[in-house]
Amino acid sequence: CQQLLSEDPDQARRVAHMLKGTSANLGLEVLSRHAGDLENALIDQDMPLVSRTLMTLNTALNQHITLLKRWLAEQVPA
Repeated sequence: CQQLLSEDPDQARRVAHMLKGTSANLGLEVLSRHAGDLENALIDQDMPLVSRTLMTLNTALNQHITLLKRWLAEQVPA
């Protein structure tokens, strides 16, 4: 995401917007809120806030991935 941010900030904003909507549709409210915060920071071009929000979003995303992997392991026998 950092590379996309440096190469095409508008595309990074669109990706944040898509993540916000997709995660909201999946009921992942915390992830959606963080993606929305990132989108707003990108719109405002507040780079210190973008960096902080991106770290927070990354942490939330990794937590959701871990939970999904755990759920899948419980639901799908190896």
